[in-house]
Amino acid sequence: MLEIAAFPVGSPEMKMSPQGGIFVSDYPAGSENTLGSLARRLYVCYNIPVKIVEPNLSNLPELVELWGKQYKYHHNLDDEYYVPDSSDLREQFEAYLKKAIVDSKPNILVAYEEDKMVGFITFETAKADYFDTNITKYGEIFEIFVEEACRNKSFGKNLLKAAEEHFANAGIKYVELQVSTFNNNALEVYKHLGYTDRQTLMFKKL
Repeated sequence: MLEIAAFPVGSPEMKMSPQGGIFVSDYPAGSENTLGSLARRLYVCYNIPVKIVEPNLSNLPELVELWGKQYKYHHNLDDEYYVPDSSDLREQFEAYLKKAIVDSKPNILVAYEEDKMVGFITFETAKADYFDTNITKYGEIFEIFVEEACRNKSFGKNLLKAAEEHFANAGIKYVELQVSTFNNNALEVYKHLGYTDRQTLMFKKL
């Protein structure tokens, strides 16, 4: 199981990472990770309890509620692109999230602050349809969301880090994500984390 644990500032565990941020320690040999990458523990030196895990079906109601907040956020950014929220849409996404939990299609991880789910990420391996590109296989991030009150606490960064590690362990060298041009905060975060513009998706209303 992928897990991110946190320790109080000044604790012996934190002193192991004098620069702050993240350091990585392998689980004992024989540990398993259903995502298919090496099981590892990431220690984050913050004064808050943090963990990132794979959800199970008992987490589905909480995950659907979090998805609703995510969808409201994106709909408010661009109500021309996204359809209004509805019971039918929620049922479809509940089925989508259930499949992600049960079958890992796509892969899914959730972030907790203490006992509260505050974020999630979905991702999987993809292949390019074009025959003229060098990047033929890559990791694709579908959704990533963190509760507004929990932003700027590295939840999103560590969700993304866990997905990137999964891809890297599978031998994948590139990760793709799509973000609305209206989502300026997310654009800045992704650029800070090393993502660059390679393609621009453009629309024209006729």
